[in-house]
Amino acid sequence: MDDSLVERTASLRELCGRYPYKPENYDNLIECLRLNKSNNDEIFVVREKKRGLFKWRQEDLAGYQEDIASISDKEKKDQVSLEFYSRLKEEYPIAENWVNYIEHLIALRPETVVPSIYDEALEDCEYDYQESYKVWNYLITIALALFEEGQLQFESVFQLYLRRLSRPQNNLDGVFSEVSQFVSKNKANDYEKYMVKANSMYQKTSKSMRYYEMFELPLAKDPTNVELWSQYLDQIYKYSKKDHTLKQLRTTFFRALTAGGILRNGQNQWIPVWLTFIYCLYDLGNSQLAREYLKQFLQTYPYSCLGYAEFIRNIQENPKETSEFLVIRQRIQECDLMNSSDYDSWKTLATTLLAFEYKCVEDLGIVDFMNHLFSDIDKFVNHALENNDIFHTVEKTAITIFEKLDEIELAEKILQGLVELFNAQCEVWLFFYEFKKRNGASAGEISAVFESSLERILEMDWPERILLEWLSFAQLNESSEANKKLVVRADEILKAITEYRMNMSTENYISNSIGRKRSLEVRKEELPSKKQRTESTEDFKRNRELFTIKVTNLPRTTTENHVKDFFKECGDTKEIILFKENDGISCRVEFHSEQEVLAALTKGFKKFQDNEISITRFFEATVWVTNYPPSLSQDQIKDMFSKVGNVISARFPSQKAKHDRRFCYIEFGDPQHAMIAKKMFNDKEIEDPLDNKRYTLKVEISDPSRKRERNESSHSNEAFIQNLDFKIVTSDILRDFFSGCGEIEQIRLPVNEKGVDKGYHNSGFGFINFKTDVGLENALKLNGASLSKRPIKISRSKSKADQNRQPLKSISAFDDSKSISLFNVNDTLTAQQLRSHITQNVGDVNKLELFPKSEAALVEFTNSPDAGKASMILNSQDLAGRTLTVGLKRDLLQKLHNPSTAKTTHNQPPVTDNSLLAPPTLMRRRKR
Repeated sequence: MDDSLVERTASLRELCGRYPYKPENYDNLIECLRLNKSNNDEIFVVREKKRGLFKWRQEDLAGYQEDIASISDKEKKDQVSLEFYSRLKEEYPIAENWVNYIEHLIALRPETVVPSIYDEALEDCEYDYQESYKVWNYLITIALALFEEGQLQFESVFQLYLRRLSRPQNNLDGVFSEVSQFVSKNKANDYEKYMVKANSMYQKTSKSMRYYEMFELPLAKDPTNVELWSQYLDQIYKYSKKDHTLKQLRTTFFRALTAGGILRNGQNQWIPVWLTFIYCLYDLGNSQLAREYLKQFLQTYPYSCLGYAEFIRNIQENPKETSEFLVIRQRIQECDLMNSSDYDSWKTLATTLLAFEYKCVEDLGIVDFMNHLFSDIDKFVNHALENNDIFHTVEKTAITIFEKLDEIELAEKILQGLVELFNAQCEVWLFFYEFKKRNGASAGEISAVFESSLERILEMDWPERILLEWLSFAQLNESSEANKKLVVRADEILKAITEYRMNMSTENYISNSIGRKRSLEVRKEELPSKKQRTESTEDFKRNRELFTIKVTNLPRTTTENHVKDFFKECGDTKEIILFKENDGISCRVEFHSEQEVLAALTKGFKKFQDNEISITRFFEATVWVTNYPPSLSQDQIKDMFSKVGNVISARFPSQKAKHDRRFCYIEFGDPQHAMIAKKMFNDKEIEDPLDNKRYTLKVEISDPSRKRERNESSHSNEAFIQNLDFKIVTSDILRDFFSGCGEIEQIRLPVNEKGVDKGYHNSGFGFINFKTDVGLENALKLNGASLSKRPIKISRSKSKADQNRQPLKSISAFDDSKSISLFNVNDTLTAQQLRSHITQNVGDVNKLELFPKSEAALVEFTNSPDAGKASMILNSQDLAGRTLTVGLKRDLLQKLHNPSTAKTTHNQPPVTDNSLLAPPTLMRRRKR
C-alpha cells in the first residue's frame, strides 16, 4: 500500500473519531480500507461502528455482502455471514430476513437451533399478510415432526393451526385445507368437533380480509406507494384489536421500509411512513417505544431538523435526561444543520432546542446549560436576522426567554436589532410596544417607540394599525389636550399615507402598462382561452370582506343615505348594512377597491353628526356553514347562530343549477363571534325535525378562495351502492361492511311504501356519504365484493344536476288531483326546506320538485283534500322574503313551455287568471 493511501486512511480514522455523526466519513474510510486487500478485519469493525450510529441502507447491505464475498477463509466467511444475517433480522425483522438467518443457522450451527428462535420469528412476522407463510411453514413442519415422534400432543399442533387461521394472510383457504387434512388424518372420529372450531376461526378472519385487501391488492401492484402505506398504518391503528395493534403496526412498518425487496431507508419520500408509525405509537401511549424509533429515525435521516425537534420534544417530558440531549446537540452541531438546512425547517429545531435548554436552566438550575443557552441564542438570532423571517419566530422566542430570566437588557438588544433591520414591518413595532408595556416602561418611553415608527410610516406594511394602537394608548395615558393633538396629527399622517399610495399606484399603473404592451408579443396560443379567463375570474368575483370596513358609535338616527353621504369623497359604496351593537348603531360598508377603503380609514375618529366614530377594516366575520339538516328552515338557521352574537346577514345559494346546494354564509357584526360560532357548532350533531336523522355540522371561517373547492365537493364523497339484498341489508350492515374504508357521515337506503309492506329494508340500492375523499376511494376498491351472498356494484354518486336533466318527464308522474304548483318561490330554498314548511302548515307531502330557474315548485300531497287546503293556506303567504302564489300543475307546464311568463318580481306574484287561485278540488267540480 503506497504512502498516500496510508496517510489518507489515517486521516479518515481521525475524522471518524472527531466527527462520529457524519456518515460520509465512515464510507470514505471503508473505501480506503478496501483498496488495502490485506486489512479486511478493520472493514467490518468500521461497518459495525457505523451501524451503531446509522441505520443500514441498501448500499450498506450491498457493500457488506461484497466484503463478505471477498473473504478467502471459509470458516471466517461463514462466521461473518451468520453475524450479518443476525444483525439484518434485528434491523429489519421481516420474514425474508428471518428465513435467511434460520437457513444459515441450520447450515452452519444446527445444534444452536432451538424452538424459541421460531417463536421469536413468529412474533415479528405472523402479521405479514404476504410472506408470513415463510416462517409459519418452518414452524408447522417442526411441530408436525415432533408430533410424529410423540414429543408433541395433537392439541398443541391444532392450537398452532388455529393461531395461524386467526391471522389475515393471502393463503387463508390453503391453510384451512391443511388443517382439514391434519384433523382428518389424526382425529377422524372427532373431525366435526375440531373443524367446527377451525371453521369458526376461518370465518371470522375471512370477514376481516376485505379491509386488508383494500391496501394489499393495490400495494402488490405498486409497492412503493408511500401514501398508501401511510394510510394502511393509520387504518391498522384505528381498527385492529388493541392487544394486536402494536405487532401489526410494527410488521407493516418494516414491510413498507423494505417494499419491493429494496431498503427504502434514507429516501426522503419515505419520511411520512416513519412519522405515521411514530405518531401511532404516541397515540398508543407508548412514549418509550416512540423514543426508540425516533432514535432510529435520526439514524436513518441524520440531517432531518424535523427528526431532531421531535426527539427533543419527546425527552422534554423529563429534562433530567440531559446527557441524551447533549448527545443530540452534538450531532446537530456536527451536521451543521443551521447552515445546511432550509430556514423554515431549522427554525422549528432552533426554538425546540432553546426551549429545552431554558427548562434545564430554570427548572434544574444547571449552570452549564446557561452557557449553552446564551451561546445558542446568540448564534440562532444572528442566523434568523440574516434570513429575514417575516414571523421572527426565533427572535421572539429568544426575547421571551431573556424576559423570563430577567435579562431585560439582552432582550431589548435583540429587539433593537429587529427594529433597525425590519422597521417597515408593523408587527415588529407592535411587539416592541408590547415588550415595553410588559416591562414597566413609562408613558413617555412608549410614546417614543411610536414616534420612532413614524420614520418609515409611509413604507410600512400596515401603518393604520400602528396609528390606531398609538391612539388607543394615548386615550388611556395622555391628557385630553395631548390626545386631541394626536388625533389631528394621525389624520394628517393618514392623508399623507393615502397620497403616497395613490402616487405609488399611478407609478405601478404606468409600469404595468409598459409591461402589457410588451406582453402582446406573446404567442396567441400561450394565452388562456376566453373560457379559462372567465373561470379564473369567477372564483374571485365577489369577496365581501376584501374591501370592507366597520364603523362604530353611529347615532341611533343613522340611515344608509347618511353613511353614503359621509363616505362619498372616498368612492362609491357597494353595500351598507346597519345593525345594533352595544346599545348603539354600527354599520358594515363595502367598497369597490383598496384605494377607496384606505381613503375611508382616514375618516376614523372624526365626527359623524355629533358622535366621534371609529373605523376599522372588517375581516373574518363570516362563517361558511354546511351539512345542516335538510329540512331546517333559513330562519331556524339564522336563529341558531344568533345565540352566539349579532347576525347582520345570512346568505343562501341559489338552487338554479339544481345541485341541492346545502350551505350558507352567516355574517356577524364582530369577528370574535364568528370564531366562537366555529368552536361552538363545528362538528356538532343536529337532528332533522322531519326524519329524526342526525347531521354533523361543518362550520368554517369563510374563505372565498375556497368557494369552488367547496361547491365541487358537495357530492364528491358519496358512493352509490347497487344490487343490495332487499330483505337483509340494513343501514347497520352497510355501516359495518364499509367501516374500514373511513369515517361515514350518512347512509341512505330509500324504500317506498310497497317495499315497507313487503318487509324490505331497501330498494336494492343506497347511498353512503364519507367524511373524506380517501374514504370514498377505499369504498370504490370494494366494487364487486360479496355482501349477503350478492356481488355489489359501487360507483361514485352522480350530482343532482345529472339526475334532473328532463324535468318535463318527471312532471307527468305527479297526480293532478293531489298536486299544486307554487310560484314566486325564492330560488335559495332547497326542496327539503320547502317540503318541511308545507308539511308543517298543510299536510304530508308525497313528492316535491323544485324548478329554481322558473322560481316555481310542483307539490304532490299524500291526500287529495290537502291539495285544496294548500291553495287557501299557502296563497299570498310570505316565505324566505317572497309572497307565494298557488296554481295547478298545468300552469307550471305552461310556464316551462313559455319561460318568459315565469319572470316575476320579488314583490309581485306572477300575472295569472282567476282560475289559477282556485283549489284543485273546486276545478274538478267545474269540469263536471
